[in-house]
Amino acid sequence: MVDTAGSPAGLSVEVLTHEQVVWVYVERPTPAETDYLRRRYGLHPIHLAECLTRRQQPKVAEQSDYLFLVLGVPVRNKLARTTASGEASIFLGPDYLVTVHHGEVRPLVRLFRECQSSDERRAEVMGYGPGCLLYAIADRLASQCLQAVEAAAGDVQSAEEALLAEDDRGLAQEIAFLRRDVAALRRLVRPQASALAGLAATAERSPLVGEELSVHWASLAGRLEHLADSLEGCREAVDALAAGADSLTARRTRDAARLLAVVSATTLPLLVLTTLFGLNVRDLPLASHPYAFELVLAALAAITLGALYLFRRSRWL
Repeated sequence: MVDTAGSPAGLSVEVLTHEQVVWVYVERPTPAETDYLRRRYGLHPIHLAECLTRRQQPKVAEQSDYLFLVLGVPVRNKLARTTASGEASIFLGPDYLVTVHHGEVRPLVRLFRECQSSDERRAEVMGYGPGCLLYAIADRLASQCLQAVEAAAGDVQSAEEALLAEDDRGLAQEIAFLRRDVAALRRLVRPQASALAGLAATAERSPLVGEELSVHWASLAGRLEHLADSLEGCREAVDALAAGADSLTARRTRDAARLLAVVSATTLPLLVLTTLFGLNVRDLPLASHPYAFELVLAALAAITLGALYLFRRSRWL
C-alpha cells in the first residue's frame, strides 16, 4: 500500500510499504528532503550531501546499520547527440530502501510507478525483502546500460558500412559523436561493474544484503563486465573508423591532385598553342624560321605525350 503517514506535507517524498518492507522514493531532492531522511532514518550527512550533487561515480559504502550505493544509468540526449550518466543514490537498511535521484533515472521511475499502481507487482518486487528490491533496481539499470551499448554498437556498424561504401558525408561528425558516446559509457559501465562486484562480496558477510543474493550480484556484475569488454571493442572499432576515414580523405585528396596534374599536363600545351595563334607571329624571335610553327607543335605534342606516358607508368591513368 501507499504509506502517506510517513511523508510530511510539502516534501518530495513518497513511501511504499509491503508487509515489513518500506520503499522511500525521493525525486529531485532539496536540503529539506535530505534533512528529513537524516532525522527519520539516521543516514549520514555526508552521504545525504552527495545525494544533492550530480556526476557521482558508482560505488558502495558500508555503514554499521545501512549500505550506501550510487548506481548510474546512461541518459541519452537525442537532440544534442550526447550520452551522460544519471545517478541514483540508494540506502539499504534492514527493512527499508531509500532511493534518491534527480529525475533522469527513468527505469527507476517506471519501476516505482509499477509498484505503486499494482499490488501484484509490488508483492513481486518487494515481497522478498529490501535486498531483492535493490537487485530489481540494479537489474533495471543494467538493462538500460545494455540497451545503450547495443545502440552504440549499431551506430558503429552503420558507420563502418558507410565507410565501406565510401559514403563519407557527415562521417567525420558521426565518428566524433560515437567516440564521445563510447567514452561516456565506458566511464559508467566499468565502475558500475566494480561496484556490483563489491556488493557481491559484501553480501557474503552482510545480513542487510543477504548471503543468498551474493551469486546473483556476482552474475549481474559479470554482465556489466561483459558490457565493458564490448565497449572496449567499440572503442577500437571507432579508432579504426577514424583511421579509415582519414585514409579515405587522404586518398581522395591524392586522387584530386593527380587529376589536376593530368588535366594541367594535357591542357597546358593547348593553352600555349592558343596563345601563339593569338600573337602576332611575325614579332616572335623564331618567326623567320620556315618551320617555326611545326617545331612548336612538335615540341608541344612531345611534352603532352611524355606527360601522358609518365602518368600511365605511375598508374595515374
